[in-house]
Amino acid sequence: MKRRQIALRLILLFVCTAIPLMGGCERLDKINEIFSAPTLAPTAAPIPVPTPVATFAGETTATPFSVNPLYSFYHAFLEGSRASSDALSRALAQHNTAASLEISLALSAHFAALSDIGATVCRLFPADDGNGYSGTVEGAAQGSGTMSASDGGTYAFTFTYSDGTALAGAYAPDARVDFSIGEWMQSSAPASQPPDFSSPISPDGQASVDADRTCAIEKTAEGWTSTVEEDGVASSLTIAGDAVAFVYGAVRARLEGGTLTLESVVLTEATAAP
Repeated sequence: MKRRQIALRLILLFVCTAIPLMGGCERLDKINEIFSAPTLAPTAAPIPVPTPVATFAGETTATPFSVNPLYSFYHAFLEGSRASSDALSRALAQHNTAASLEISLALSAHFAALSDIGATVCRLFPADDGNGYSGTVEGAAQGSGTMSASDGGTYAFTFTYSDGTALAGAYAPDARVDFSIGEWMQSSAPASQPPDFSSPISPDGQASVDADRTCAIEKTAEGWTSTVEEDGVASSLTIAGDAVAFVYGAVRARLEGGTLTLESVVLTEATAAP
């Protein structure tokens, strides 16, 4: 810094001495020449940046996971029915009548009822002993359940909600699932041994449910069918190719080729079940 100040003083001294000896224009030119000369600013030495070195704590491996077979079946149904059911819902909304609105709401309730297995049994993990699936779940549903395979290849499952509500049913792999929701049937156990409703099995050791609601989902050659029956009212969804039909009460809504038709039907046991 001191050297720079001394140098500037010498320059000014030179200017003051030399300029009076020059003519007017020559003075101005000389002043411009002196003070317009570029000056170099001091530069700092570059700081080397260390190159990052990748470190590896070991290769990662996928966590083993065995998908619950009912989970796969249920989500295949959702994927296989989503486009058709969405198209039917849009057509019902555009129809904009009291009947179409009622059918649309019933269609939403139909899928909500079927989702009970998605929130319960479908979320069970393989049992520690390798025999079927079991566990306790939380979230959309809370409780515990089991699912085990029979000699015939089908699965039987039960689930007890935290409030004591019972769910029980059977699953034929890649074909059909049936389940009921209600209360465990009371057994003839002595009064001194009250039933344990927190158990994932019924109080008498059997999957016997006094059903408030019954549901079924079936994979067909043409597509899917599903039914829900609750409080004496049944609904049925059928998907075959590009056609979808939904029956609720005594009304059928059918969408095919972009055309929606609403018609009255007599819902019998044959037409209610897949």
